[in-house]
Amino acid sequence: MKIIVIGAGPAGLTTAIKAKNEKNDVLVLEKNNNILKKLLVTGAGHCNLFNKVFNNDCFDTSEPNILKDIINEHNINLVMPYLNELGILTKEKNGYLYPMAYTSYAVSSALKMTCDRKNIIIKTNEEVVKVSKVDNLFNVETKNDKYICDKLIVACGSKAYPQLGATDSALYFAKSLNIKCKEFLPSLTGLKTDNKIIKKWDKLRCDVKLSLYEDDKFIKSEIGEVQLTDYGISGICTFNLSSYIIKKLYNHKEIIKIDFLPMITSDFKSFIADRITSFPNNNPVELLEGLINYKVLYALFDDTNLIKKRNIELNDKDLELIFDLIKNYSINITGYNSYDSAQVCSGGILLSEINPNTFECINVKNLYFVGESLDVDGICGGYNLGFAWISGIICGNSINNC
Repeated sequence: MKIIVIGAGPAGLTTAIKAKNEKNDVLVLEKNNNILKKLLVTGAGHCNLFNKVFNNDCFDTSEPNILKDIINEHNINLVMPYLNELGILTKEKNGYLYPMAYTSYAVSSALKMTCDRKNIIIKTNEEVVKVSKVDNLFNVETKNDKYICDKLIVACGSKAYPQLGATDSALYFAKSLNIKCKEFLPSLTGLKTDNKIIKKWDKLRCDVKLSLYEDDKFIKSEIGEVQLTDYGISGICTFNLSSYIIKKLYNHKEIIKIDFLPMITSDFKSFIADRITSFPNNNPVELLEGLINYKVLYALFDDTNLIKKRNIELNDKDLELIFDLIKNYSINITGYNSYDSAQVCSGGILLSEINPNTFECINVKNLYFVGESLDVDGICGGYNLGFAWISGIICGNSINNC
């Protein structure tokens, strides 16, 4: 049986590895001049490849009931044995799992060597421009050649990181075969605001709690490091809110409230009053700079009269203002960064179009979609790579067992 995989990323190569046997010839077509380009930059080059805590709550999709049939205990437990099969041992860092070598090259090398050992043919610089089905066979046309196969796997990802060759080819192929999908949108990316303060806090970092409100209704919160930028906010906790916000932004009012001292969960006003008693002759910046970067404080207080006052001179209105600035600072989200800086995308082929036990299209026999081409996106922490492993393993196993 002849099998073609479009895309030499983690999901595509995993499918190829699992599908290959003595009866199956597997060919992988990759448009770039090298394989696994996006994997090499994952986790800042360290490759956060999985997570100790892995469940449905870490993912977003328009069809969560179907996702439950994919992200379950049985399928999650397939990942670690597969990584061991590749020769990859892992180490844990705050629940995040990395290769023991702590470099993405270790994962890339393991996938390449496994493909070589299994005699899986990988052709680079082969951009697929058209797919069609005639009778029981698929015709796959590239810019250089034409191929025929019995089974076709689309694993060419999403539009995230176009500088690494990413496109929306998966949606183009799906539409040409009348398969339903949602347009890609950037996810795990920075968020923009029109607040004037952004010019004053650029390039600062701090540990915060971000709380998302949509049309004044609380949605969810994230705790972690935020990067304050000249366009708004970035960093992992921002990324984890971005997928939800970007899908809703132009139909709803999206506000993020920043708590710059999330570790203080008791009465903040009493806490401030106690510090004023201890430091009556200092100003509010000096009052708090042992807790928050003084540059952040100056940015927050710059348009107020607080800096000109001694702590003993602060009145109730001043204390209320300090509370709002430190524990409840609101920014209006007006936009988001482009695909260039998005780690992944939301959108893709609808899960209702595939069999969750095989990843085969329900209405197009012997056609499969895996990885980021599907309408599933995870938060930061190895979840998107985890989904790539799971979808590739399940799809490849189902083909191997045919």
